[in-house]
Amino acid sequence: VLGLCAQVQDATGGAFTAIRHGRLDPTGLVKGWAIERASRILHEHGARNHAVNGGGDMQLRGEAAPGTPWAVGIVDPHDRKQVLTVVRGRDLAVATSGSAERGAHIVDPFTALPATNVASATVLGPSLTLADAYATAAVVLDQGALAWIESLPGYEALLVTADGHRRASTGWHHHVDPDNTR
Repeated sequence: VLGLCAQVQDATGGAFTAIRHGRLDPTGLVKGWAIERASRILHEHGARNHAVNGGGDMQLRGEAAPGTPWAVGIVDPHDRKQVLTVVRGRDLAVATSGSAERGAHIVDPFTALPATNVASATVLGPSLTLADAYATAAVVLDQGALAWIESLPGYEALLVTADGHRRASTGWHHHVDPDNTR
């Protein structure tokens, strides 16, 4: 896990780090890693179609039902009773970081202050280990997050700013259910 944290710190230009307030804290990566690992174990034991959910971050394998992709609702960070959109896919990881659940807990490692300009960042991709860490980094990267995500093959992102604006990476729309978007 610590080796992966170092790799992600390098890949994010330091926006993701396993050091928080001068102490080792790999929690920004380890939850996604554990969920992805559980999914891998299920898959290796024959469960070709399953979803493993850990605190809203999900590793999805196969299909929800024959011929039906998984559907995951993305919650509005400004009104947690509302779903902003629904994403669909097969063999997909979905991770969201931000302030909706735990307040401004993501610290910008460059300023040592809470990152508050992005209320939520949802990242889709093949690996929940990376999607979870990348979502945390996207909250820190703020304006530069989408350009950075665009450079990562297989990953897409939706950002909701503190003032409620939504911005998405170029390929995000390929995963969105057009019938379930507010």
